[in-house]
Amino acid sequence: MAEPIYLLSINSGGIAELSDKTRWRLAPMELRRTSSWMSGDTINVVHTDHPLWPWRVHHLGRGESIGAIEIKPLPGLFNL
Repeated sequence: MAEPIYLLSINSGGIAELSDKTRWRLAPMELRRTSSWMSGDTINVVHTDHPLWPWRVHHLGRGESIGAIEIKPLPGLFNL
């Protein structure tokens, strides 16, 4: 069984940071759905067929989800 993933933060630019050390750019047109999401909430991320937003970040407690793109660190650069 996989470890649960928790929301750490969503900044005003729509970047979500999760406890598994991944970062996600959230779809701006859906961002208002996250207004009640809190740090520590349980999250799940699943792949979709959507051409622009190929992932969905799901809030397991609320049954809400939002399109997302994973932000990957650039190789060889110092990443905070």
